[in-house]
Amino acid sequence: MKTDILKQPAAIILLTEGALLLTGVLFTLGEREAIAAATPTAEVIEGIFGGAGTLFGALFATLLIIVNSLLAARIVTRYSASIVRSFVPMVLYTIAACTTTIQTGSVIPQLAATFLLAGSSRLIRSFKRTLIFAPLFEGFFFIGIIPLLYPNALPVVLLSLLMMPIYERTPREWLAGLAGVLLPTVLCTWLWWLFAEQDVATTLNENLFALSNSGFQIADLFTIDRLSEGILLTFMALIILCSLVSLVVAGSSMRTRPKKINLHFTLIALGALTMLFFESPTPYFYALFASGFAVIAHLFFARWPHIVTLIGYLLLLTLAFGAMVF
Repeated sequence: MKTDILKQPAAIILLTEGALLLTGVLFTLGEREAIAAATPTAEVIEGIFGGAGTLFGALFATLLIIVNSLLAARIVTRYSASIVRSFVPMVLYTIAACTTTIQTGSVIPQLAATFLLAGSSRLIRSFKRTLIFAPLFEGFFFIGIIPLLYPNALPVVLLSLLMMPIYERTPREWLAGLAGVLLPTVLCTWLWWLFAEQDVATTLNENLFALSNSGFQIADLFTIDRLSEGILLTFMALIILCSLVSLVVAGSSMRTRPKKINLHFTLIALGALTMLFFESPTPYFYALFASGFAVIAHLFFARWPHIVTLIGYLLLLTLAFGAMVF
């Protein structure tokens, strides 16, 4: 293995991701626990893919992990989010997302992450272009679908609105973005009413009320039963912190667009982390957190000394495999 993690051959990257996915499948075989669909929309989608907790659902969830890891890597490489282009974000995404999603066999968490990454990619395209409404509308439309799949992801959507000032949008473009993020809710309200389902407001109230009464505390991650998960999550948060240090130290030496992209995905990771103040880590949390982590963590591996990043990468892989096995 090369000392410079970002210069690993594509074959090594693919083998590492394959090993992570295979481990996730093998060590959760027969242990899948269905998670209830949070909304009528999620319930319909789950039905199409065979339902949560099924082998068919686990297969599609695994395929979506691969798709999302490619989307994260594409954002880093296409938009030069770092000084080094690499496919390491594929592995970073898989580390953060794979085991709990495969265990539940639900496609919804990864589908929410797909919308988040696709929407974010459209927003990046709008940078340095004036009065460009279509990418903004489409990007926020995709992001606006997320709470209709899982209402507890609302903090991620709200923080995503801060991308407007980050990408220096005009007031008229703000209106286009707000229209995009609200349109899915309007459409689903009409569709749920048409099919005699509960309205969106009721769904949000029920889920947000459940959040405040979940009884979960962050300290619960460091009990014996969840210690490996807690250590892995803490280490990933530490890597994000190191990446932010790199972002600050780089200062004016970093071009404007990469700096804004990294701030963008820091917001996504922070939005996901705020969910831990209300509920225990779920496949939804890990899928959304992985979307931010895969991009912003790339900065750590690009700017810190190679020996430090090599140790960090190996430790991250060890903790990931440990969290799946134990």
